[in-house]
Amino acid sequence: MQIKVKPIAISIAIPLVLDLLIRWLTRNSMETYEQLNKPDMALPGYAFGAVWLVLFILMGISSYIIYVSTSEQRGKALRLYGINLFLVFLWPIIFFTYQLYSLAFIIEIILWGIAFTMVSMFTQISRLAGWILLPYFIWVTYAAYLNLQVLLLN
Repeated sequence: MQIKVKPIAISIAIPLVLDLLIRWLTRNSMETYEQLNKPDMALPGYAFGAVWLVLFILMGISSYIIYVSTSEQRGKALRLYGINLFLVFLWPIIFFTYQLYSLAFIIEIILWGIAFTMVSMFTQISRLAGWILLPYFIWVTYAAYLNLQVLLLN
């Protein structure tokens, strides 16, 4: 597979720009997060940025593989990816900025279903694209657990 420089750059840039926007919109929220009652498995607030940076790069690479594929399901998979990115954008605003933990948990559960479907669909198109998304799916599962625990503990 020959890498197409412009499409892969755009594919990686899209989630990274989204990451920057999310960070900017929630920039004053980590103090609030640190004050919450959290489960023992909760990571410190500073770790989220590093994890998301890696996950956004992986999502970009995976979406590039789908974009350059010849699969008839390519368009459907990329639309699902777009919905996924929208929910990834929405969740931290609801959770961190507005502190609406119940609504954030509902969004997280929907996101979990979208992520599961996306991994499955991407895997049908390209095993590599699906495997690349597995850390993201694991993270979304962990995030749902954390969201539920914050909801219950606060």
